[in-house]
Amino acid sequence: MIKIQESGLTFGPFIDDDLLYIEKHPPQRLKQQVKLCEFVWWNTAKQQLVAVEAKSSVPDATNDPDAYAAFWRDINEKFDNAFQMITLAAHDRPQHTTSTLPASFQTLPWPTMSIVMYVVIPVFHRFSIGGQHASCSSS
Repeated sequence: MIKIQESGLTFGPFIDDDLLYIEKHPPQRLKQQVKLCEFVWWNTAKQQLVAVEAKSSVPDATNDPDAYAAFWRDINEKFDNAFQMITLAAHDRPQHTTSTLPASFQTLPWPTMSIVMYVVIPVFHRFSIGGQHASCSSS
């Protein structure tokens, strides 16, 4: 079981084979070039691929609308890049990358699964992902 500490929050515990903890994912070269969300979790019970980005705060839209817009563009880019990375690796592009994914990610039911994305900000002291064992709390 894995717990993840991000932005003052604790997520998990997660079953190892159901979690792609991107910061710990082997292709370090990719991580340095591309913005990615914190982690992606395969929720077997709901057949959902759940992506999570944790932030400690959000820029004030009234005081700095440009920073606020950039904040959400950055998050969108992280989710987009993470799903592209998973999709490519699951289809072995580049070659021999499928084996770097956790076991559950190697056999995802692409035609029938759903994809869910969460941005978590620690204003909430308790949060649940999909109503299951993936909760987070202030550390």
